[in-house]
Amino acid sequence: MQVRQDKNKMDKRKEERVEYLLITVRNYISSLKLNSYSLENDLIVFRLCSLLFDNANIEELCDMAVEEVPQIPTYKLLPPMYQLAARLGTSGNLNDLVIKVALFGFFFLNK
Repeated sequence: MQVRQDKNKMDKRKEERVEYLLITVRNYISSLKLNSYSLENDLIVFRLCSLLFDNANIEELCDMAVEEVPQIPTYKLLPPMYQLAARLGTSGNLNDLVIKVALFGFFFLNK
C-alpha cells in the first residue's frame, strides 16, 4: 500500500516537473522573441539551450522548441553557436532544430 502511494507521488512530481519545465522554456522563448539585444539575453539563450539539451528526451519540449525557436531573431542565437554546432552529431528531435538554427546563423552572418 505504502509503496503504491509513494510511486503515485513520485509520478505526480515527475509530471509537475515537466509542466514547470515547459512553462520555463516557453517564458524564456517569449522573452527572447520580445526583448531587444542585451547581455541578459545572452544569458537567457545559454540557459534555454541548456534546458533544451538536458531534457531532449521530453517529446513535448522538443515539439515546442521546434515550433517556437525559429521565431527568435537569429542574432540572439549567435552567442551559443559553437555549442549548437557541437551538437549537430547528436541524435533525436533536437538535431533538426540545431541544423535550422545553424543554417539561420550562417545566412545571417553572410549577409
